[in-house]
Formats: sequence, structure tokens, C-alpha cells
Amino acid sequence: MEQADIANEAQRFYGAAFDIRKWSNVVTLQPYYYLLQQNGSKLKYTSTGAPATAADKKDRNINTGGLRAYGIVSNTGIDWDLSYIKQWGDDGGQVHDAYDYDVEAGYTFAHAWKPRVMAYRGYASGDKNPNDSTSQRFERLFGFFRPLSHSNLIVMENFQANKLRGEFNPTVSLKVDFGYSWYKLASATDRWTVPNLRDTTGKSGKDIGQEIDVRAQFPVTKYLSMVIGYSYFMAGDFAKATSQKVTPGRGEDSHLVWIDATVVAF
Repeated sequence: MEQADIANEAQRFYGAAFDIRKWSNVVTLQPYYYLLQQNGSKLKYTSTGAPATAADKKDRNINTGGLRAYGIVSNTGIDWDLSYIKQWGDDGGQVHDAYDYDVEAGYTFAHAWKPRVMAYRGYASGDKNPNDSTSQRFERLFGFFRPLSHSNLIVMENFQANKLRGEFNPTVSLKVDFGYSWYKLASATDRWTVPNLRDTTGKSGKDIGQEIDVRAQFPVTKYLSMVIGYSYFMAGDFAKATSQKVTPGRGEDSHLVWIDATVVAF
């Protein structure tokens, strides 16, 4: 069945963000604040589009305060990007207390192809005990999460990731990037969000798996551009153990090939 998108009357989202560029030759600062309010009695769908369950239908007031700092070290080829996010409020009667941090550093070589290598570390807290009065699971709010995983297996919630990436431009119009990622749960007793798998005992460990990906971006004509990518996911101990309990044979390695096309009229 097809139908038009409808407004989510159960949620209200407010925010303010600022850029401080006074010291931009050294660092640019981006402080921000968001407020998510949810009326559980009106909630029909979750943020993923799935029908809301009884557990989803709760009143929430989640505050998010963050600071991002980034810059380029002059004449060295080194760039860096840091951020820290703190959340607090009420999550259906539980005290919400969560956080996230992200650290990235890169180096661009002095070469015609503009090769760049970078390392990344990211962490978003997870809930430690489903039966206590505190929720430590980071609320991912809204947004696009493919930069975390080209297979769309990871969202900004109960995860820790280590990444090594590289990119280069062999021609003016062709850009190629590739990388290796290793994903783990932040809390072994909380869920892996995308497949909604959880072991509240924590006995399945934290290792979600590893991912290798490569992507090429290029124009075909001035009206058409293409992105072609490949991703290989190698399931970890947690993915194998919890998937087998839910759907035998599901917790296996997987391959993903995708093609994106963008067409412009003018």
C-alpha cells in the first residue's frame, strides 16, 4: 500500500546551533542544544517507521547538549575533528543519562591525487540494566547514519567503533574511498539496534563484527552522476550468538553492493 507521509503528532523537536569562527585559523567551535518531547499516548510509529509497541508508547523529555571542535593544522596536511554530547531528562519515568563522543584525525599527502588517510573512534553509551530506574542508552534523535556503516548496520546508539579510512582522486571527476571498521556494543546488556537483538545477561559479549567497504563516485554526464559501492560485513560473536537464537542461520557474513544515481534537470 502506498500513502503520503503524515506528520508525527506525538513528537516535538526543538534546537539551536551556533558557529564560533573567531579562532577559525586554529579551531572552529559548534555548540548546540536540542530538546525532544514525546507524547506516548499519541505515538503510532517509531523513528524507524515500525508500528509503535506498548514499550515505545511512553512520555519522554530528552535534552541534548553538545560541542564540536574541528580544524586544520596549518601547512602540515593534518586535520582533526572532536565532539562530545551529553543527554539528560526523563525517558518514560526513567532518569535519562547518556553520552557520546567522536574523535577523528586525518592527513592529506602533497600529491596530485590528494590521497588522505584518517582514523576514527566513536562511542555512544548503552543501557546497563533494563530493570533499574536509569536509562543510559544514547538517543540518536534523527539523521543519516551511513557514515557509521555503509551497510546501514550501525546507528548512533549503544555502539563503539574504530575506523581506518583512505580516499584519493585519481582524476578530477573520480573520487574513490575505502575503509575498515570494527564495531562493538558499548553495553553488552543493551540491544544492537538495527536488527533489534539483545542479550540482557551480557553473556553473548560485545563484538558485533567488522566491515570492509569501497566506494567510487563519478559523473556520467553533466546531468547524471553515479555512486557504486561494495561492503563486506564479517559477523562477530554477539551477532552470531543472538541471531541464532532469533533466526537460525541469520548471524552470518554478508555482502552488499549498491548503485546510486543522481539526475538533475538543469
